[in-house]
Amino acid sequence: MSASQGSKVFTYFIRRNKNNNLPVYSDFRNANSRRLTVVSKYTGNVQELKTDIQTVLGPQAEITEKVGRLEIKGNYVSSLKEWMTKVGF
Repeated sequence: MSASQGSKVFTYFIRRNKNNNLPVYSDFRNANSRRLTVVSKYTGNVQELKTDIQTVLGPQAEITEKVGRLEIKGNYVSSLKEWMTKVGF
């Protein structure tokens, strides 16, 4: 199953949690001096997902791939949730 926006077909899928919320969370590390946005519960082409997130957030967003999640330096929770809802996830 994939979401589509106009003529674009995504090769990845972001699954909602059991409460029907998008799996985009903020994480604060190092005594709240390091702010991260975490995206989890995705399947499919991770490189395309990273490219699309980079397009939405801009070139300043640093995206790190970890096991089962993507960590983005900075607090982008509302921007990512708005984009994911807009494209149909």
